[in-house]
Amino acid sequence: MVTPSQIALQLVDWTDPRRLVDLSKNTNDLESLGEEPSGRNRNVHVDLAIMVITQMKKASSKSPLFIFWTTYADNSVEEEKKVLCSMLSKLYITAEADPEKLKELYEHVSDAVAGKLVTDALSKAGLNKMEQSLGKIVGSMEDE
Repeated sequence: MVTPSQIALQLVDWTDPRRLVDLSKNTNDLESLGEEPSGRNRNVHVDLAIMVITQMKKASSKSPLFIFWTTYADNSVEEEKKVLCSMLSKLYITAEADPEKLKELYEHVSDAVAGKLVTDALSKAGLNKMEQSLGKIVGSMEDE
């Protein structure tokens, strides 16, 4: 059986903007495949992170919404948060994303850290690290 963690990490891998290939170019020219795609969406992982944080908040307030948790009924809310936190730590988020979305994500992550959304040490460390890196990105945007 495929675990929820494997599903989440595969989703992160499939949506990674660094791994996109621009198929609109001539596919016979192998050198052009290594170039930066022009239409790359840098907001994909920012949007995904906002959705993950929102889901973690929902999981804290009621039963989990993921369908694949039916076999993990005993400790499902905490397990869901662990999976989602591990997913957050794998996302590729840079200053090239939309500044408004980055600020929104920073607010969500700061609220999650301040509200003690997670209880295990690994998830706390991941959220703290994300808050620090987003703080640097948002701070540098405000300086400009």
